[in-house]
Amino acid sequence: MDMIKEPKWIVALAISFLTSGAIASDAEFKTSAFIMSAVEDSAAGKQIMAGEYEAAADDIRNDGRQRYDAFAKATNLCVSLTLSDELDAAEAHCESAVQQSRNLKHLYKLGVDGRASPKLSYAIALSNLGVLRVMTGDLDTAESHFEKAASIATRLDSPDHNLSRLQKVRSRIAKR
Repeated sequence: MDMIKEPKWIVALAISFLTSGAIASDAEFKTSAFIMSAVEDSAAGKQIMAGEYEAAADDIRNDGRQRYDAFAKATNLCVSLTLSDELDAAEAHCESAVQQSRNLKHLYKLGVDGRASPKLSYAIALSNLGVLRVMTGDLDTAESHFEKAASIATRLDSPDHNLSRLQKVRSRIAKR
């Protein structure tokens, strides 16, 4: 698992998972490594990085003190619920992360230096949403999210990586 160099508060999490729909019908396509990004130093991020997805989701959901920034909370719930295969529940949080990414306040609350931007947060949220769409079998929408994320945050590797993985999966499906 590689850390993204900028900003330091976001980490990339390489994942393999079972996909649904046409992809899952063939063992060759059952696992595909996509990358999701989580906020490591907020909202149970360390649990996510340790692979404790269900515990992380529970901790974030049960936070009565509202100590987490809205973007970090939505992003980490998106990731933890997606990786826990709670796709219906994950959808609302992935969509919320996209909306929250446009709010500059989360950057200041997290103490991020000036290299971070709402565009970068938006790209991370879109790429995470794209991974969710892959898992639900909506490959066209996933591709659109990955392309948009890659175009607005060129220094972020995960959207390009995810787009490449998706294209490989589609190529294999077409050859069947």
